[in-house]
This record gives sequence, structure tokens and C-alpha cells, in this order.
Amino acid sequence: MPAESYIYEDGDEEAELEFLRESLEQMDNLTDKTTQLLKVFDIRLKNLGRIIAPIYKSTQKLTRLYDNIEATMGTLDDILLFFNVAKDEAATIHAGPDESELLPYLDSINRLKDASDALRQLDLESAAQSRKEIHELLRIGLGNLSQLFNQWLKQHSGGIDPAAYVNASEIPTFPTDTLKLLSMLATYLNLVNDEVSYDLRLTKTYATIRTRHLQKSLAQFSEMCSMYVRGNSLEPLPNQHGYDVASRNSLAEIRFCTIRNENWYEPSTSPFAQYTINIVKLFQAERDLVRHIMPTVISDETFFATTERPFEAYIAIGEKIMAFFFSSPMYEVLHALD
Repeated sequence: MPAESYIYEDGDEEAELEFLRESLEQMDNLTDKTTQLLKVFDIRLKNLGRIIAPIYKSTQKLTRLYDNIEATMGTLDDILLFFNVAKDEAATIHAGPDESELLPYLDSINRLKDASDALRQLDLESAAQSRKEIHELLRIGLGNLSQLFNQWLKQHSGGIDPAAYVNASEIPTFPTDTLKLLSMLATYLNLVNDEVSYDLRLTKTYATIRTRHLQKSLAQFSEMCSMYVRGNSLEPLPNQHGYDVASRNSLAEIRFCTIRNENWYEPSTSPFAQYTINIVKLFQAERDLVRHIMPTVISDETFFATTERPFEAYIAIGEKIMAFFFSSPMYEVLHALD
């Protein structure tokens, strides 16, 4: 190859190398400038972060403040509604409950109760006045519910003949729907009575009505026992007419023999035995009814209050019967054992 050719190629390579060197220098310069620019940008970002941080914190505070204000406004709206509850519910409360649909009336009383609880926390004269109006409506509303309970209870408490039924489970009480309504109303009244501190005397109301029912149902047996004692007692024989103790005993023996010969006695025919059988049936049926209607916390108290007077009357008749047996001639011993 000629020498000129080598010289030409060396010259081209030197030119290319020079071009590459210059390009690398330019890239190094560009890299340095870019690095410096990034450093400046980083410094400015940090400065910006320091500047924005207080603003961000202030924004957070403003956001929380806004949320608090919004929540406070909502609470104030609710409180203002509580001031108007008495006015809004007055017509419903005074109208009384609808027997076919109790829930709207119960909801109205619940709203009054909630408003009273909320206004109790406000130390304002206007709140005290509103609570006074609410308490008056609560008194009227709960009184109306108590009267309704009384009315439903009386519908099937007119007395029955327990002797017509073999056992307590057969004795009729209330229709199923009425039982459910009575139970719901008793539970609600007992609960609200505790919360608002009103004396509704739910136990007394039940006991008064059902005690009369039991007394009417047992009256015939009490009368049978009294008639038995009157009908079989020997009239006093005055000594001045010639009758002494021996004469009275002789007369009693004659009467005993006459009654015995006439097959006078049959087992379980003693009126007091019938009284006992039927009062047990009625008390069992009443116990089941009380447990079905009244809340558990007052069911036992209600049952004892309901059966107290009928049981006292039964004991009194029993004492009369026993006194009669102790003073009667021998022929009464069969009824005494019965």
C-alpha cells in the first residue's frame, strides 16, 4: 500500500478521535451543568418544603376546624329540634294511642324521652321550660298507655266458672293477639317507667283487675261453704226450755244415724274440697298468665299481689269450716277428713 494512503488513514482516525474527545468534553460539561441544576432544584425543593410545611399544618388545622364547626352546627340543629319536640308531638300525645297500631304512639313517646335527656344537659332557662312541657306530655302519654293496658285487661276479666274445666290449662284467658299486645305494652311501660321515674303502678293495675276476676270466679265456692256451715249447724238449745248438754248430744246422734242411713256422704263432695280444687286451678292459670304478660322482673310480685286477697278469703273460709267441725257432732267427721 502506498505511504500516502497510510498518512490519509491516520489523519482520519485522528480527526475522529478529536471529534470523540470534544464530544466527551461537551457531555462532561453538560453533565456537570445538569448536576448543578439538580442540586439547585433540590435546594429549592427543600426550601419550598420548609415554606409549605407551616401552610400545610395550617390547612390541616383549618380542615379540622371546619369539620368541628360542621359537627357543631349539626349538633345545634339537633338541639334546636329538641326544643320543638313538645310542639311537634303534642297533637299525637293528646289524641291517644290507636289500638290497632301502637308503634307510632310509642315512637312519639320515645322522641319526647330523647329530647328530655338531651335538654337535661343544657343549663338554660329555655331548656328547663321545654323539659317541663315535655314531662307533661310524657305524663299524659304514659297515662294513656296505662289506661289502654287497663282497658285490654278488663275485656276478659269478668269471672269464669273454674269447675267447668278439668285442669288449669283448659281455663280460657285472652286471645293470642291480645296477649301479645298486653305483653308488649307491659314491657314498654315497665322500661319507660324506670327511665323517666314515673310511678305507673303497673303491678297494682294488673293486680286490682285480676283480683276482682278471681274473686268473682271463686264467689260461688265461698258461698257454698258458708251455706254448708249455716245449714248444718245445730241451733242453740236454751237450757230454760228443758234442753241440756246431754239432750243436745242425743239429738246430734239421732241426726247422724238418719243422714248415714240416707247415704248422705259421698267422697270429695265437701264444699271446701271443691273450693280447694278450683282455687288451685285458677291460681295455676293466673300464674301462667302473669308470666306471659308481665316482665320477668315484676312477674312474681304481680302474682302474689293478685292472689293475696282471694287466698286470704280462702283461709278465712277454711278457718270457719274448721271451727264448725270442732264444734259439730260426730257425723261431720267424714267431711272433715275429706
